[in-house]
Amino acid sequence: MNSLQSSHSGESTFASRLGELISEHRSANAFAKHVGITESLIRKYLSGGTPGLDKAVQIARAKNVHVEWLATGEGPRDIQPEYAISSGGTKEEHMGPALRQGAILDETSEDAIALPRLTIEGSAGHGLIPTREEIEDYLSVSRRYLREVGINPSYAHVLRLSGHSMAPTLLDKDLVIVDTSQNRVRDEEIYALAYGDAVLIKRIRPQLDGGLKVISDNKGGHYEDAIVPAAERHQVRIVGRVGGFLRYI
Repeated sequence: MNSLQSSHSGESTFASRLGELISEHRSANAFAKHVGITESLIRKYLSGGTPGLDKAVQIARAKNVHVEWLATGEGPRDIQPEYAISSGGTKEEHMGPALRQGAILDETSEDAIALPRLTIEGSAGHGLIPTREEIEDYLSVSRRYLREVGINPSYAHVLRLSGHSMAPTLLDKDLVIVDTSQNRVRDEEIYALAYGDAVLIKRIRPQLDGGLKVISDNKGGHYEDAIVPAAERHQVRIVGRVGGFLRYI
């Protein structure tokens, strides 16, 4: 079975999505030159061949589209301009959008909404299902801020990050805001995930075979990325997307 078939459209294949991108150029040859891949290989993909992850990323990067869309047909197609991938990018760079820092408000502010802060830290624990015992206190943040960063206030929870693996994006002791209604992985955004007994805050990249690459932003601290094979994907629970954070100065 073609691993690049869309899970919700029997007619959407990698070849059809590739053809959509090619149609934006004069010819397949012009497209091949644009993405830096030989025309013969492009035509092989159009005939049903499956590209390796490196080639899929290369095409996505050249066309500023999401790898997840290109590989599976799921999620948005185009990367927004402010998040576009530089053609001179390196392995140390990531494709996901930057996080915006929020601020703790006075609870009397008209714009304030109280979010539960959980006792679980973002490096270990047994899950993020909020119960009365797991809620440490509440923090007031701006409703407008949550809307701007795409967080549903009704599903927003705060937990403290422990460790340095996500620096400089997120620092040790930062308070991350997790939207538990967003548990479908989008290309290289940051998520809270439960894996065994650990609750991790990591950037996630879907793999072409159905697995996941778990990425640490800190490339100078000897933090290695990890691959969750497709066969073990069921062991990982995506708790929610990290849409923002709070930082005490």
